[in-house]
Amino acid sequence: NKSLPQFDVYFQDDGSRQERYAPYSANSGFYFVRSNPKTKHLFRHLLYSGDLLNAWYSHQQVLTVLLSEYNSLFGLKVKVFAKETDLFPGGWLYH
Repeated sequence: NKSLPQFDVYFQDDGSRQERYAPYSANSGFYFVRSNPKTKHLFRHLLYSGDLLNAWYSHQQVLTVLLSEYNSLFGLKVKVFAKETDLFPGGWLYH
């Protein structure tokens, strides 16, 4: 797929459609990240977000908020593969 190189981060679909994971429903258990200034800054910010991790009890929720913020502010390109794809299958497929 020629469109794939344009993304900064790639995620499996988590399958959950809870509002707290919107708009991406990205599975934070396994993902691919290109090494570039945007992604380095994103994950540095995630590391410094320990207070939110403790308050929300969810690294996935914190990461989702940061993905939205970085997409809006810095143009971070996020790709979440469709739940039904064989390209990057999620854990739900094996349960």
